[in-house]
Amino acid sequence: MNDSERFVLWAHRDAGSIFGAASHPVIENGSPAAFREEQDARRRCDRLNAKSGNPHVFYSVERWIPVASSVCRDQEDILELTPELELGQTADLAA
Repeated sequence: MNDSERFVLWAHRDAGSIFGAASHPVIENGSPAAFREEQDARRRCDRLNAKSGNPHVFYSVERWIPVASSVCRDQEDILELTPELELGQTADLAA
């Protein structure tokens, strides 16, 4: 296992809920509920699912591996990272 690899608990709400579908990490004490060992995360996930009592909500475990990130502070940084763009164009970040 990668030293920085974690297993994060996610909460999911299905489309049958009056609030509609949504997914997000489970937050505990201000940060995502993350575990170093997948078995620990799965045990916790099973307990949350057993206690849920809501047919529209369930929990899952997702693998999370952090990547080095750099924040583009201005257009020149973006152009350096994507040289095929010209000043004034925007990158399709979803691709």
